Amino acid sequence: MSHDFPPPRPSEPLFLVPWQVPAFAGLFIAIHAVLQFAPGYWSDWAYTSFALVPGLFLTDDPARTWLSVADLLTYGFLHLDWVHVLVNCALLMAAAGPVQRNCGTFGMIALFALSTIAGGVAHLAVHWGESNPVIGASAGAAGLIGAALRYRARKLSQGEIVAPITRPPVITFTYLWVGLNAAFFAWDQLGGGVVTGFASIAHIGGYLAGLFLAGWLVKGARPRPWPPRS
Repeated sequence: MSHDFPPPRPSEPLFLVPWQVPAFAGLFIAIHAVLQFAPGYWSDWAYTSFALVPGLFLTDDPARTWLSVADLLTYGFLHLDWVHVLVNCALLMAAAGPVQRNCGTFGMIALFALSTIAGGVAHLAVHWGESNPVIGASAGAAGLIGAALRYRARKLSQGEIVAPITRPPVITFTYLWVGLNAAFFAWDQLGGGVVTGFASIAHIGGYLAGLFLAGWLVKGARPRPWPPRS
């Protein structure tokens, strides 16, 4: 039996990204630059108020608790140093292009925000009550990577606009991403030292959020079912 599928879609370029993508990445650089050159008490206030600290959810101050809920998103806009912010911006530049083309600018930002929140919730669940803060856009960037994989998969030539999660290379990279970050987390818990403070659980949560949200945020026709294997 033959199947009538639409013609293959051209592959997404990796670095020839729409202007909205570097503009979005530039926002993180601008925020970091402002905090670096601002008076010390301003930057101290920003990091104290907007970093994600699991232990602050246990305070008796309702205002601080609500602010901590907001921190599930705001922590993604803060970075430790220039290396930290530039690495995350590079990840955004690499992954956000396919997402912007398939979801639009609003969808790209929404996916980043939801992935950041999911990463924060995952971190909170594992590190509940701890006082160490977590910052950085890596959970949101991980979500964009997960979504971009589903948009860029070569199997799109068979008619899908969003590749199924269970098909290679999506599932292969998922095993690699989750396994590697789980190994980093285990090494960190054992006191390995090299990756101490690495937000590996947030990376997993953000990536999985982007992976599952990719099919909901994509613009255009809904994905067609895959043909049965012969």
